[in-house]
Amino acid sequence: MSALANAPYGIARRPVHGQEDALPAPITGKAGKVGTKLLRYLRKTFKNAYLQFSELPHSIDNGWETHTYLFTLETTPFLAKPLTMPLVLRIYSSREGLPRARHETAVQNHLKDLRYPVCRILLLEEDCSLFGGPFLIMERALGQTLVQFLSSHPLRIWPIAHQMASAHLRLHDLPTNGFPVRPGSFLTRRLREIEELIRFFELPGLAPGLGWLQTHRPPEPQKPSILHLDFHPFNLIRSPGGKLTVLDWPEADIGDYHADLGTTALLFDCVPVEKNCLFDEMILPIGRTLLEVGYLYEFKRRMAVDEQKLAYYKALATLRRLAGYGRWLRASPLATGCKPSSIRYLCPHHLKIVQSYFRKASGVSVRLIPS
Repeated sequence: MSALANAPYGIARRPVHGQEDALPAPITGKAGKVGTKLLRYLRKTFKNAYLQFSELPHSIDNGWETHTYLFTLETTPFLAKPLTMPLVLRIYSSREGLPRARHETAVQNHLKDLRYPVCRILLLEEDCSLFGGPFLIMERALGQTLVQFLSSHPLRIWPIAHQMASAHLRLHDLPTNGFPVRPGSFLTRRLREIEELIRFFELPGLAPGLGWLQTHRPPEPQKPSILHLDFHPFNLIRSPGGKLTVLDWPEADIGDYHADLGTTALLFDCVPVEKNCLFDEMILPIGRTLLEVGYLYEFKRRMAVDEQKLAYYKALATLRRLAGYGRWLRASPLATGCKPSSIRYLCPHHLKIVQSYFRKASGVSVRLIPS
């Protein structure tokens, strides 16, 4: 079942005889197969047999969660304007990704209505028979990730760090009324989720960490904020004009902004980045550190930050990540709708770094023991 935002984007036209299957010549490789299936799907969904690609789908798979393709449809008089723009196809790897796809759709379109810089999702397909998981079709943010931009403009790190912090602070200042979120407090749901993962996937080495989080739980915020909870330079697109667009919202919630800041700090400090050459090995860690320092400086300059509370939320984000890794190790990333190849990141060195990060934030040692 597909869900279209606002009005239908295709205008029904009677197909010319034989044109229903008049697809372009097949392209070799996975992207070609995806493109052929996608075009058939779009023609049927929008009842428009004249749809063609002006830009063939091509993969930009560089994340842990979804298979992502860029494409553009050929402009015709029978296609609504939103679908004539450059688009993104975002495919979850299994039907387990459906709750995340639904949440991502609701969040992004809500924030778009608030004029926050996100891409509107035009279509959510919940039927997993076409690609093996649900998928989204959404607007495309034109430009480069902050990492790509800074690789060719390294002297811009400080102003980019300030811009990154400004985008995050602006999010936390938005009204929370009507934001799509499950009932109950963010912190209660997070702690319950970690507890269930530890119990169900038999991760006793993480239990001391959960006990510390429950004992040292801070009070609920007086004024909750919208949280991205995956805010990092790879999820920020800088347009040629210098504006930022924020991507990837399936984790979004409402809670204490320290939770968002703590998660971003964890991502800066612990999550591995692909290094393709010796230059990357030498330069990426330096640039990453400088960007984090500038971002945190600007954030703390403009927003009061309680260091004790920040340490707690760093620990929370870290233990949740470790519990999620435990789930992957026992049931594969497909259990959460993520790409099976993502498990390659869970090497002993990375797990040791994340476990040490929790100990640094809490003073408690935890251990994720692979089966």
